[in-house]
Amino acid sequence: MNFKKLKIEGSLVFNDPVSKQMIRDCAKHKRVELDLKDVVCMDSIGVDLIVKLANELRKKNGNLRIVNIRPELKSVFDMVGIDYIAEVM
Repeated sequence: MNFKKLKIEGSLVFNDPVSKQMIRDCAKHKRVELDLKDVVCMDSIGVDLIVKLANELRKKNGNLRIVNIRPELKSVFDMVGIDYIAEVM
């Protein structure tokens, strides 16, 4: 089965409604791949959106794949244990 691919650019923060809506729209799919290569800033709201998306997909026996994570964001994901609910590449 194919992944719905979504590339996020810039920031994934509280006051960025476009990225937040794109992630919410992905919950309609079963398998989603988030490309975070061009994300330069993410706050707790951004992390929370990704966790919620992963949980929604898991409820449908789907999965979330996160690719191209910048080292500074990878350390945040490591702290919250996102690799337990999503495939981190």
